[in-house]
Amino acid sequence: MEKIIIPYIEIAGKTTEEVIRQAREYETNGADELYFAQFSEIEADEESFLALMKAVTREVDIPVNAGMFIKRFEDVKKAFYTGAKAVVIRYDLLKDTGIIKESIQRFGKDAVIVEMSKDCSDALLKELKEQEVVHLMVVDSKAVNVDVANQFKVWISNTNQALDKDTVSNLAQVIAAECKEDKVEAYTLSNMPAKNLMQLKAKLQEAGFAVTQATVSRDIRELKLMKAAKPGGGSRYMVMEQRDNQNSEKYKRVLQDAFLSMDMAQNILVIKTVSGMANAAGAALDSMNMSEIVGCIAGDDTIACINRTVDDTIILMEKIKKIIGTGQESTR
Repeated sequence: MEKIIIPYIEIAGKTTEEVIRQAREYETNGADELYFAQFSEIEADEESFLALMKAVTREVDIPVNAGMFIKRFEDVKKAFYTGAKAVVIRYDLLKDTGIIKESIQRFGKDAVIVEMSKDCSDALLKELKEQEVVHLMVVDSKAVNVDVANQFKVWISNTNQALDKDTVSNLAQVIAAECKEDKVEAYTLSNMPAKNLMQLKAKLQEAGFAVTQATVSRDIRELKLMKAAKPGGGSRYMVMEQRDNQNSEKYKRVLQDAFLSMDMAQNILVIKTVSGMANAAGAALDSMNMSEIVGCIAGDDTIACINRTVDDTIILMEKIKKIIGTGQESTR
């Protein structure tokens, strides 16, 4: 499993412009996702946080995760309407734990992350599984025991530590030690200069961990794949202007970076992508003008390509295989 490095951006005392500038710096330097949190019960704080999240998701192309105080299911919906990829729910602040299952059933298992501030008892682990929780955020790597690692995809949160005091090499050793379990999929960190992020990833690779080397966000900006609001909340990528053939390789690279797998069902090709990248990859496919495709429908991590015939679907699969494998296949 690839280890996802997620900078946590502190928002207290910062303007919207300052937060966006920091988010862009992390994005440019290889952050896989971003994490913001505001767990205040004060309604004005909540509204300010939601407005900030909307501003950030409009300006960055990597997924954004939002943690906030949840009183009722409507609060979860508000968080997703900002364009957030996932909502972090702090378990010890919940008065109605049924919100977790309701949110998962509405938005999907990958859209809800439950944060635990203390060790998980067997009874609590059982309850979380009954709530259909998949992603669990823990604040102490010691909590990732065998039971936790076997049942959940774990995020280790270091949002309360000032990691900028450590050298990159030392930090890489800390992360490597804490992420040794296969089910640890993400590591959030605070106060690390964005310019050191790619160096950190290189050190983790040297330690034997698979980490992403993201270039896709830069390709998205250069290709004019812009985010547009969707009815009912969230956003999607759209091609805002026609591009000439000089950008064809960048369209292919967006598809290569996002692609995980594909399968066909009659004249429909289903493509699975990295979480949060289906819209960008779908927009890239549309821009490649493949004659077999009638149109693409994209969600968070899945694209459905509707083709003219079953034979066209087979041809399209072969084209995409060549793109993923060599990047040299041309469209017709």
